[in-house]
Amino acid sequence: MTRTDPTDDLPFTIAHVAEAIAAERYQWQAHAVRRALQRGLSDEEVHQTIRTGTVIESYPDDQPLPSALVLGYNGDVPVHTVVAYDVTERRLFIITVYVPDREHFEADHRTRRCKPDE
Repeated sequence: MTRTDPTDDLPFTIAHVAEAIAAERYQWQAHAVRRALQRGLSDEEVHQTIRTGTVIESYPDDQPLPSALVLGYNGDVPVHTVVAYDVTERRLFIITVYVPDREHFEADHRTRRCKPDE
């Protein structure tokens, strides 16, 4: 059976993530802060891309918390944000933020390109 929804394996949804942002139950990791600053993205711009975004990859076995890759847009600029969510505390962690490039992603900004050795 092919899984079509990347959130199938996650204990949270984008609605949980958006609610955590709205309730200010989130924490930026230092790496995410640096990356957002490097890319000229404000806190609010990143929050908006997450709230209105789509989970495109899930990492349910990540430790210490399951995480996901969210694709959102800041205007017409695609933004990827890796988030982790603590279901017990209902708290979001913003792990990293970046603009996907054509070297690693297809034009749809959601499909990873295969490496030459794959």
